[in-house]
Amino acid sequence: TVAEGVQCTGCPPECCGGGCTSPDWWPTEHENLLAFRPWPPYHTVRAAWTTDSCEATRNQPFGSTGAPVQFSGGGFNPDALVMTIRAGRKSSVHSALAFHSGLGPENMLATDSYFDLTPKELNFALRGTLNFFVSETVVKMVVVTLPDFHVGQGSNLYGNNWWIGSKACRSTSKGHLECISEQGHRISFSVRSSEAIVASFG
Repeated sequence: TVAEGVQCTGCPPECCGGGCTSPDWWPTEHENLLAFRPWPPYHTVRAAWTTDSCEATRNQPFGSTGAPVQFSGGGFNPDALVMTIRAGRKSSVHSALAFHSGLGPENMLATDSYFDLTPKELNFALRGTLNFFVSETVVKMVVVTLPDFHVGQGSNLYGNNWWIGSKACRSTSKGHLECISEQGHRISFSVRSSEAIVASFG
């Protein structure tokens, strides 16, 4: 979903509702996939996202072929919990600035980034509310809410990579980010691959 004020159809940062087309003669929108792998694996987990703000490189598409941000999968198939962002892959400083606005290096986690403490350029960046719905048993479900959560995609010598972050999170070691949810639950993120992050609950 998209928050009021940026629900409009058009291009970031004014509009985050999608429908932003590129003037390029060749279509450049990609389905950019970021997988979250829940741990422990016996938990059934679903997720939802609400966009509060967005940024993308000028003249790049954003949500022109479908919903700009979408979560799919989860449940009894934890390997299928995927966040899809439909956008171009041309980097800019504007997207990087939008991503780390209000954050320090200690609040961020990057996949396959060995030298940069903060992103210099990103293809796009989102800020919003990330919700996980964790079913510990058949009758017990826990909601884990991370407001003001930042997500962005960049690139390096190894290909495309992802950045996540929040003021509610702290880096504990290289490749690990510890967060406290709005409800007081502890969740930790760790890098599994360039396009996958392990989300550990409890």
